[in-house]
Amino acid sequence: MDTKQNNSKQELQNSASPLSIPPAVIISQDKLSAFIKIVDPMNCSSDDKNLLDLLTSKGVVYGINKDILADLAFSRHAGLTLVAAGTPPGEPEDERVQLLFKENIESVLGSDSKDKIDYREIFKIPSVEPGTLLAVKHPGRPGTAGTAVTGEKTPPREPVAIELRPGKGAELTKDGQGVKSTGSGRPWAVTRGRVVQVGIEPAYRHQGDVDMKTGNIRFKGRVEITGNITDGMEVQVTDKLNVAGFVSKARILSGGDIHIIKTITGSTVRAGGNSATYAAFEKSFEELLVQLTSLNNAVVQLYSASPAFQEKGFGQVVMALLDKNKKFTGVHKLARYTQDMVTRCKVDLPEILLKTAGSLESLKGIHVLNLKNFDDLLANLNAGLQVIRELKENKASVRVSSIRNSVVETTGNILVDGQGCFSSRLIALGMIQIQGVFRGGELYAREGIAAGELGAPIGTVTMARVDDRATIKARIVHPGTLLQVGNRKYEVIVTTQPVRARLNRQGDLILI
Repeated sequence: MDTKQNNSKQELQNSASPLSIPPAVIISQDKLSAFIKIVDPMNCSSDDKNLLDLLTSKGVVYGINKDILADLAFSRHAGLTLVAAGTPPGEPEDERVQLLFKENIESVLGSDSKDKIDYREIFKIPSVEPGTLLAVKHPGRPGTAGTAVTGEKTPPREPVAIELRPGKGAELTKDGQGVKSTGSGRPWAVTRGRVVQVGIEPAYRHQGDVDMKTGNIRFKGRVEITGNITDGMEVQVTDKLNVAGFVSKARILSGGDIHIIKTITGSTVRAGGNSATYAAFEKSFEELLVQLTSLNNAVVQLYSASPAFQEKGFGQVVMALLDKNKKFTGVHKLARYTQDMVTRCKVDLPEILLKTAGSLESLKGIHVLNLKNFDDLLANLNAGLQVIRELKENKASVRVSSIRNSVVETTGNILVDGQGCFSSRLIALGMIQIQGVFRGGELYAREGIAAGELGAPIGTVTMARVDDRATIKARIVHPGTLLQVGNRKYEVIVTTQPVRARLNRQGDLILI
């Protein structure tokens, strides 16, 4: 009986208590965390030293939180408890590409702007010139090593490497860490995985009209406009410009050829930049340079030949020669003419031309007496001529159907292939060809003029002018038309056809 009672008591005790399982240590896969798992709180020692020994026996030696360990030994709560934490590796800095331009058309209208707003200038099309730095690659940096709870060092991941490639219209910089433009146009960038490609789109296509809705267009490159350029708008491009419609009361400035399918009305159009405008200064600059060089030589000769002149100042001698020597009496007039031509010009001029015009002030009136020498003035004239001659190399042409009440200037040729021109001013450093009529206004072409009809039967004032080696040709020329070849002029009195005006060997203007 007693034996049965003892067996029953043991069975009751076994059924009343859970299965006895000791604490266990669990280490995370990355070895940055260590946990103690308690299933049987009654089988957990109340001594935290025992738990610490348990950890070390499993290799956990770093990042142990002894406060948590002591609390766990006292509370013996079941479940997982984080008791040790390693130090994760420091993140590396990946390679990255920094774009130095904005890819999209942006509005430059500030929300808090208090100034008067020009709504024609509220949009900006990104564009760059050759040699512009477009993007740079910043190198990566390695991360720092971490420490596992087992005391091992854990290496950081490798920095992500980026390849920077140049696209069309671009090239790598010498160090290979940047991309710069080789031409002008709109910059772009494409990212494919770990490759960033940066290039230049040389042309910009504008759909529709250029008007108040779109704003003015300023672009470093080629531009194609599928519509019209309307009243009050401006288009400035550094390369070619094609316009599928008309141009009305607008301003166009292009570094390359301009092709306008329809009519130009009440507008100013310049191809090849402003060089066609200030190329007209070349002859005046050349003549002044010759005159002042001769004048300077005359002063030197007087100083060396006459002791009396050696006592006088440079300005005094120059004044005497300008007043008394017929060879130099025209210098005053030429200097004033050249200065007025530059200062009254309505386009932006190179700084050297403005500087030269300013230095011509020394040839006016009593300012001559303050002259010490001609060094600066001659240097400015030479530099100005060099700029003009360099700009003349850019031969940009204009082609249009017809022109009315407008100014068209170009460093190349002008071709009017429609009805013709009316009350306009055309300047070309090449040739001017007009298939129809030119009535009212002025034509100037260095290399020659060919027109269907010049002037009007009612005597509208019309002038056609070319350089001395060029020819003016027309099928019909009406009375009141002034023909000029070089410095020779001829006014047509009666309707004449056909006409070919040029200089003969004696330098006289002849019609043949």
